[in-house]
Amino acid sequence: MADSKCALHPHIFPRRIAPSQVLDQVNTDINNVLTRMDEVEKRLAAEAKQVDGPVGGADLREYQTQVLLKLRAIRDTMLKEGSSLEQLRKERDQARNERDALKKQVDKLNYRVHHLKQHVPVPSPADMKL
Repeated sequence: MADSKCALHPHIFPRRIAPSQVLDQVNTDINNVLTRMDEVEKRLAAEAKQVDGPVGGADLREYQTQVLLKLRAIRDTMLKEGSSLEQLRKERDQARNERDALKKQVDKLNYRVHHLKQHVPVPSPADMKL
């Protein structure tokens, strides 16, 4: 890719980053989301103990609806990140294949240059004078 921006997320990764670094960043982001979910679950458990009134109360129902919406948003975010993770793996594999092909080509060209240098006569200082 001649473009200096990442094809996957140009707004997030403005310059070319190694696929392994992108994968590490995605894993870090997923771990952050999971940590936040754990914190939300702990807060929910603490707040559920503080809820007064009957179990079927209107306030509780509204609170449950709000929490459900938040959890659905978190789930949707995780699903999006999971699909982008597959895309990242695919791009990583393509980049590795391209790298291997380029290394092979460089090795062949170095071999040719080495043999050409062996067959080119080195001029003596007398030959260098005009």
